Amino acid sequence: MKAVYSNRIQIEGHETFLNTLESELTYTLPPRIPSDPPMVIKTIRPLRTGLVSIPMGREDLVPNEYDIVDKRVKVPAKFPDFKFTLRPSQKWVYDLVEDNSIINAWVSWGKTITALAIAKKLGQKTLIVT
Repeated sequence: MKAVYSNRIQIEGHETFLNTLESELTYTLPPRIPSDPPMVIKTIRPLRTGLVSIPMGREDLVPNEYDIVDKRVKVPAKFPDFKFTLRPSQKWVYDLVEDNSIINAWVSWGKTITALAIAKKLGQKTLIVT
């Protein structure tokens, strides 16, 4: 079996494995209004029988015995110097983070600026901020 890495992971497998993937990649959020149904989010996409697409960030779901075909385009680029001064709360997060993290803060706290500083510190070539 194989998995193809591009902007998403295309992975093939038997029905039992794909059902396990679907279960892992289905999220249920409680409603804001108790009488409303919960919101169900699925991040798995069927492509054809025996083949699905999953988010790139879930490489942990690809079995070790699978062959990996990497079709991502990697263009080397110099990460620009960080020219801002972080506020104390941002500096605290910056000092704390040593790997992948989620910054959960209020609107206009400065998550993007802090994430850029962290990316520069860690030498990251890919940055995803939502």
